[in-house]
Amino acid sequence: MTLAARWTGLGATLLIVVGLAACAPGPAPSPTPTGFASEEEAFAAAEATYRAYVEAGNEERVEPTRSPSSSSFLTGRALQDNIDGEAQLAEAGVRLVGSSSVTNAHLEEWTPSKVTIIVCLDFREVRVVDADGNDVTPESRGDNASLQIDFVYSNPTPLIADSRSIGASC
Repeated sequence: MTLAARWTGLGATLLIVVGLAACAPGPAPSPTPTGFASEEEAFAAAEATYRAYVEAGNEERVEPTRSPSSSSFLTGRALQDNIDGEAQLAEAGVRLVGSSSVTNAHLEEWTPSKVTIIVCLDFREVRVVDADGNDVTPESRGDNASLQIDFVYSNPTPLIADSRSIGASC
């Protein structure tokens, strides 16, 4: 075999080896969690997520372009309701000012893939103002409400999937 033939054969072998190495699977990824491991973990994650969502909303009322936006904590119906609510406020020519807070929360139910909590949301400091800055908050509005919040498992934090009022006050 001539020297040129050997080099050609070696080149072809190298191409095959390099090509196969590129197709070889890398190390197996670490398994990712598939849900909440316990009732305590589910409640802690849901409560922390809801408190972060409320705080993001408070900060957005001061600085609308802040990140993360409150909508980044939402999915499904909760996200659509938020979009619709923002559109209704804009259409009415009003905006919200002030801060709300979670005064208490407790676990309602959980599974490895979803969790429901009940929260008391205090919004006595939140006002509705018109384009001129006039307070147009309805006098009949209460200071707080009991809300049932549904979360779905998501990594690294759960997402709020639905929210509904279950009581005028708490």
